[in-house]
Amino acid sequence: MWHPAGDVCLDINPKPSNFGGNNLVVADIRRIPYPDNYFGAVFISHVLEHLETVADARLALSEAARVGGKVFIVAPSRYNLHARLLREHHLWIDKQDGIITISPMKLTERGFVG
Repeated sequence: MWHPAGDVCLDINPKPSNFGGNNLVVADIRRIPYPDNYFGAVFISHVLEHLETVADARLALSEAARVGGKVFIVAPSRYNLHARLLREHHLWIDKQDGIITISPMKLTERGFVG
């Protein structure tokens, strides 16, 4: 779902731009096209779990921290059945003792076979 309320909304998919706002930037979160410290904060909502590898997610977080001092993350809980059923989810993003951890979703954790 597209949320056009941000100052800049970055998405790798240009299709959500049908809201007509001029704040959409089509780009990859692993290569954010802004200079260091351009923003005061970055909000990443339901993106990281879709990346293929832990390295990709770490790169995305590094890019977000580079362009915006504070990074806020929303990701599904590993206890959420819906999150397990989506084939395009590849990673778990957790916070344990104030530390962000990223781990691959194992086939045995998925709600489907194949």
